[in-house]
Amino acid sequence: LVVAQLLWGAIAGGVAALITTPLDTISARIMTRLQSKMNDQDPKNLKVDMQADGRAVVRFEKVGAWQAVKDIFNEIRAEGRKDGSKGLWNGWALRTAYFAPGAMIFYTSYETFRAIAAAFGFTVNY
Repeated sequence: LVVAQLLWGAIAGGVAALITTPLDTISARIMTRLQSKMNDQDPKNLKVDMQADGRAVVRFEKVGAWQAVKDIFNEIRAEGRKDGSKGLWNGWALRTAYFAPGAMIFYTSYETFRAIAAAFGFTVNY
């Protein structure tokens, strides 16, 4: 029974990691692009507010929700032009191998403690 739980936990974690790989790829690219913009010395990315005491407060201009949605679709288009849909799946094997063991341990632990609780008379409802 434990072997089956280990196996199904690994399969569930691996499939979840595989399916979400394109979203993770897009997310990582957007975050690294935003980080590079924050480190950029180009004044168009920065906003300067002058305080009453003469100090200047420099901050990075925030991106609104609509701009974030446009960034996601722009990143998908850019990746499609660069590597095609294959580029969205870069790193799928390592990502799957990374998440499968954790899901395997979580699922097996959950089912084991659920069985122990049931043996002591505790009802576990989903």
